[in-house]
Amino acid sequence: NLEHTYTVRASAADLLNQVSAAGDPGIALILKKVGEFIRRVEERRRQGQSWWQAYEASIFSLGLVSGQLESKEASVQCLKFIESAVVPVLLNPHAKLPFVHARAVWCVSQYADKMQMLGQGLLQAVFQGIHKALDRNYNMAVRWCASRALTFVCVSMEGPEVETLVAKCLPAACQLLAEEAKEETIALSLETIHLCCGVSDKVTASVAPQLTELLLRVWAKHNTNPHVTEAVNDIIANLATNPSCAAGVMSKWTPAMVGIITQGCVNKKMVLQGTVERAIQLLAALIRSWDQSKPLPSALFSAVSPLFRLMLETDDNSAMQAGSGLLTLLLRRGKSQMLQGKIQGRSVMEVLSMVVNRLLSPNVTDYAACEAGPLLTQLVFGMGKEIGQNAASSLVSATAKRLVRAEKPVLIAS
Repeated sequence: NLEHTYTVRASAADLLNQVSAAGDPGIALILKKVGEFIRRVEERRRQGQSWWQAYEASIFSLGLVSGQLESKEASVQCLKFIESAVVPVLLNPHAKLPFVHARAVWCVSQYADKMQMLGQGLLQAVFQGIHKALDRNYNMAVRWCASRALTFVCVSMEGPEVETLVAKCLPAACQLLAEEAKEETIALSLETIHLCCGVSDKVTASVAPQLTELLLRVWAKHNTNPHVTEAVNDIIANLATNPSCAAGVMSKWTPAMVGIITQGCVNKKMVLQGTVERAIQLLAALIRSWDQSKPLPSALFSAVSPLFRLMLETDDNSAMQAGSGLLTLLLRRGKSQMLQGKIQGRSVMEVLSMVVNRLLSPNVTDYAACEAGPLLTQLVFGMGKEIGQNAASSLVSATAKRLVRAEKPVLIAS
């Protein structure tokens, strides 16, 4: 497609993709040329001539065709090239050619879904090369490619070999995240860590204290970027399901997120940027991840007062939605704990009724109130004794009146 081709390399890659899409005949032609290039590389190296350009082109081509392989024969041939031409570079990279090293790591990552076909010795060599490439002494491009290779392995494979690889690589992946500056690559590094944390609870627990601190710094620094904060939230929710990590995660993250909600009550910019919404969402994720056989940590209920204030004052739809969801979870999972508190001399139920009245008010948009349904359901059916029959009847009546005025299907469905 010449309209989207800006370099000779891009044109060549596009051509290779089109040839490989033709099936086995196209793949066979490409692999034949790859073999010729690799032999040419060996000749040039023996003669002391420049070789790395031809080598990089050959393994670049080898990586490009990986997604088009259909026959077992073609896959086996490609894996033989990996063994003879790529693994040696992984294990003994040339110090002055980081681009070649990075390309070799990238190439093996493209075959993650076919690594089960490798013999045990060769598989261990590939994993050793990925682990080695994450070393902080290597060029950032090499380490970045190794991080993505680790991601593809976690997605495509399972078993004790993968657990061993993750145990070796996860600390280095965390170190890479700590050094990253660009938000685009940070989000991808977070994806790698998230997948690694899903491989083994034991391995995750071994790095949890350092990872929890690191993620808190990343969240605080990039709190206006939804891609970064949502990725962090996913990891934290994963850690909270791990019995060995849950208490530490709660103790670090709960006060930090409560502090953000509190700041959002006076700093409207934090609400508009979505920072407060994502802090509320993280607290909700922690509650959902917490062991249901245990009472919720008391620190979570310190969010109630600033959350009430926020919902009584803000006009932000997203913050109101997230706040309604968090209140529902707190009442569902910790009703007795929540009702014991006082807010500026008032009972929690008194202030909660003010929040509910505002959600049902015509002055609040349908979008802001669209998560009120589960909250009202919890109050009427889950807390009937606490609020009394008269209050429950009043809530049902007020809800019916609000539905009559509703214009958006999302509120009616709620």
